[in-house]
Amino acid sequence: MFDWTKAYDPRRVGVSKNAEWEPARPAFIIGDTIISYGQLDLEINALANALLKLGMKPGDNIAALFHNSYEIYLVWAAAAKIKVTSLAVNFKLKESELAYILDDSHCKLLI
Repeated sequence: MFDWTKAYDPRRVGVSKNAEWEPARPAFIIGDTIISYGQLDLEINALANALLKLGMKPGDNIAALFHNSYEIYLVWAAAAKIKVTSLAVNFKLKESELAYILDDSHCKLLI
């Protein structure tokens, strides 16, 4: 059995660190599409900057309404990068249920 504790390298925790060390290394493989750590880091940074331009600031809440997808990870990672809380919302909710959750969670943005 492989001992993951011996393989752990605290210098390589997080997307940005992996992008520094091995930018071409695959981070996501979705069907025939390979997204490298370098590309992933660029996409997370771009979304984080877009959220900041929309006025999001640390401590704000945003909601993400997606099917299970690569994009939901981008939202979570970008939000975490700028210290914004992200809330995953089930795409099957009724309009009234979604409205209640967004109101109750004080979300400033729905993606």
